[in-house]
Amino acid sequence: KTPLMDQPLMQQMRSAEFGYLVCFMSMHTYRQGFFLATLGPQVEAFFPDEATADFLQDLFNIALPLGFIPMLLCTVSGLTGFILPKPRLAFVAVTALSMLYG
Repeated sequence: KTPLMDQPLMQQMRSAEFGYLVCFMSMHTYRQGFFLATLGPQVEAFFPDEATADFLQDLFNIALPLGFIPMLLCTVSGLTGFILPKPRLAFVAVTALSMLYG
């Protein structure tokens, strides 16, 4: 059987692997969007003190763009190179990190 990366684009897009990837990315993108859209109201609900709620929202606004730093550390340490060739492990690792982080 021809490896997936050597097949034409349309054949790759009709593969089960592509469908799996689309479901995976859609699920995580939806989850992240939902989290980001509801962060403000959640902080206000859990922290009635307006100063604390504003501080936490500002802190999140600063921390969010710095999210690349853990990925940079994973890449430099070689962890990414260890996980990426193993798709099932990569799926579990991303899902676990997503649940722990968000």
